[in-house]
Amino acid sequence: MSNRHCAIRRYMEQTTFVCSVSPCGIKGPAEAMWNIDRKATSGKLVIVCGPCAREARRHDIRAYRLSETIKLDAEREAKRLARSSFFQAFEKAKNKKAERSAANRGPV
Repeated sequence: MSNRHCAIRRYMEQTTFVCSVSPCGIKGPAEAMWNIDRKATSGKLVIVCGPCAREARRHDIRAYRLSETIKLDAEREAKRLARSSFFQAFEKAKNKKAERSAANRGPV
């Protein structure tokens, strides 16, 4: 594993917070790539290769398969959109009911 593409080794040498680590520069399909735990990177998506992910795990930093992260993010976004549309419909129905109720009461 060369220093040139090992983001985790640079992190350990610099002794800075892992969110300053950039991707290792290796390109590949999502099934072959990993991402560092977002809790350790202040919510940023840091993508690394397999050797860098192994190095991260040696230093107790979690790494996940990028393909799984993409799938979970898509599922999470779909659930968020479903909740959002439900609450929009609920708010719309509540407003209509309030309008009907106000119309039935007549002028005050």
